[in-house]
Amino acid sequence: MNDAWLGNYLKKLQLEVLTVGHSSVTPQWRNWNVAPPFSCLYYIEEGNGWFKIKGREHAPEAGYVVLLPAGVVHSYSTSSERPYTKYWCHFQAKVGEMHLFHLISMPISFPVRHAGRFADTFKELLQAYRSTDVLAPLRAKTALAVLVTHLLDECLPDGIEPASNPSLQKLNEIISYIEDHLSEDLSVEKLAAVVNYSPNYFIHFFKSMQGVSPIQYINNSRIEKAKRLLMTTDRSLAQIASELGMEPHYLSRMFKRHEQFSPQHYRNMNREKE
Repeated sequence: MNDAWLGNYLKKLQLEVLTVGHSSVTPQWRNWNVAPPFSCLYYIEEGNGWFKIKGREHAPEAGYVVLLPAGVVHSYSTSSERPYTKYWCHFQAKVGEMHLFHLISMPISFPVRHAGRFADTFKELLQAYRSTDVLAPLRAKTALAVLVTHLLDECLPDGIEPASNPSLQKLNEIISYIEDHLSEDLSVEKLAAVVNYSPNYFIHFFKSMQGVSPIQYINNSRIEKAKRLLMTTDRSLAQIASELGMEPHYLSRMFKRHEQFSPQHYRNMNREKE
């Protein structure tokens, strides 16, 4: 499956740590039909219990993670004989104004393959969250980003899909089409026809979902692909421009406006890092 739609979301992902903890809950730890405005992530170290979300009950145990998307009604309880011991985090994960886990569909609860790595990252997150160091908020955000990366990595390649929302499906179809046809003349009219929208409605729809116009998005995508080709290949600027359906002088001018460096300067800087 073409995963350009997922990469597009992750490029724009904004994360915010709200609260983090590690605790052994009491046998009375339970709640029904709650829908907090933030996402909740748990890593179960030991114990038994259940979570119910979207009509389905899950019974995670040691080595499982549980992801509860923001605003989604759920219930939970722990065993009176073996209450949970768990790491937990409340956080925001947004793409524009939309919650990431409303945009993608993935398992709610599953055993992680790399449990030690997951637990270590949670420890780093908790340590940073509790620290009073001036750099602690940045360290906490970095640890959360690593944690979310681990979470998504555990589900790839087949466990993450676009959410079953007609508008999101249309958007993902457009994004995939753009990625596959960057070398072509991508007019608003042509893109609108892909999803059977009028050009005027398409412009409004795309900007409301992406925060930029279709043409801005296409130009940004071409620059990102040019950056990848400059860093990973020895192709000339003319060859790269041809692959992007652009004239070399126009690509050079747009690249410099976007990155503050010429394509050659950008290539040289990144080659020096290797």
